[in-house]
Amino acid sequence: ARGNLPDPCTEISEVLQKREGNSFFITIKTYRSLDPCIQIIVPFEEIIPLDVYGLPAGTYTVDVNGVQATFDLEVDN
Repeated sequence: ARGNLPDPCTEISEVLQKREGNSFFITIKTYRSLDPCIQIIVPFEEIIPLDVYGLPAGTYTVDVNGVQATFDLEVDN
């Protein structure tokens, strides 16, 4: 997942993952202290392994905080 944090004081605090059928839902939560902080957008990239073990071949959707993409498993995993 790639995106931008609103400032250097905001950090990723938790990554939640659930699967419903052929859809993976990822929620990236952030935390920011109440201390003053310069307002500069900070890009981030977070590698989130998906648990595809045992899934049948097919097309799957990944939704990360509302942004969707698809991928194909060519063979049963």
